[in-house]
Amino acid sequence: MKIVELTAVQSTVSAFLIPLMEKLHEEGNELYVITSDPEGKLAENTQISRICEKIINLDIPRSVSPVRMLKAYRKLKTIFKEIKPDIVHTHTPAASVISRIAAKKSGIRKIFYTAHGFYFHENMGTLKYKLFFGIEKFLAKKYTDLIFTVNEEDRKTAIDNGFLPAEKIINTNSVGIDTKWKFNPERFDNTAKAKIKKSLGIGDEFVFTFTGRLVREKGVFELVEAYAKLCADMKNTKLLIIGETLKTDRDKNVRELLEKIVSENEIHDRVLFLGQREDIPELLSITDAFVLPSYREGMPVAPLEAMSMGVPVIGTDIRGMREEIIEGKNGYLIPLYDTISLYNMMTKIVLEHSKMIEFSRENTSKNFDMNNIVNKQIKFFQRAEYEKNM
Repeated sequence: MKIVELTAVQSTVSAFLIPLMEKLHEEGNELYVITSDPEGKLAENTQISRICEKIINLDIPRSVSPVRMLKAYRKLKTIFKEIKPDIVHTHTPAASVISRIAAKKSGIRKIFYTAHGFYFHENMGTLKYKLFFGIEKFLAKKYTDLIFTVNEEDRKTAIDNGFLPAEKIINTNSVGIDTKWKFNPERFDNTAKAKIKKSLGIGDEFVFTFTGRLVREKGVFELVEAYAKLCADMKNTKLLIIGETLKTDRDKNVRELLEKIVSENEIHDRVLFLGQREDIPELLSITDAFVLPSYREGMPVAPLEAMSMGVPVIGTDIRGMREEIIEGKNGYLIPLYDTISLYNMMTKIVLEHSKMIEFSRENTSKNFDMNNIVNKQIKFFQRAEYEKNM
């Protein structure tokens, strides 16, 4: 079959979709990627370029922009008519709005949608929630043949509210983690970990780590404020902040503001801003506890990567995180926006993290392994091929 993978930003492809695309390629499918990639980063990725027939750069807005959305919609219809794909598989909210409509109007036979966390969520204002809920339901019923959710909570919401029949709404249970190799703590012995620590100027300190985009909704301000309070009580700790603000993010000066908090609390030597990194498994191998006080997620990948490495997690009590963290066994849940609760749990996990290491690793390997998630999705692509050939 000809299959289009479509997303607003190229990083979604490189971060989440390669395992699925590899499997689809192995089964003889012809793959196309449509995404915003003006710098051509995907074409430079030999793994992606090897399995793709074509990578198409298209300006797809990440937020509501009527003019840009209409322009992208028109271009998509032209592209679909040229490729004539059997399946269009969409990701990311705004891109999935215009692409599903364009695909249906272009006569595409099957339209799959992976909701990496529905845009509406429990902590959204009532009117805004109803608006985005209504949009998702309308698009599901009219322009979608199959929905993959990344958590059970979204699946249940979609089924209970009649988005599609239950058999057409599938929970993949995250996008999957490479627990066998990439995020396997057995890859790193004490010598390797000592070398990594030395390169960062870390000794025997307890290491907290955050990985994610530097935007307010990831809870980074609460994290740094809680850590500043922790530093007053515990001297032997470090905080690694990994990630940066993307060009397409609305927040622009987050790092500058965080560095100001660090400066005001005189903890420059305790907080390391590492920027965007490719060596996440290495950094997690020296991490004792992972922290993600995010406001909104679908099924966050970063905590699963940490837990796969045997690192317990502190996360907010939100959709997705509730399915990853089993209280007291592989981490703790805290209320949103609550710096004091975060401080208390960071203090607690310093004392209790060692008893959570084994379960963190075992639970992630059992329930969130990449191969299991990919195989769950592949069945539906195979079914679409069978129906095509009937």
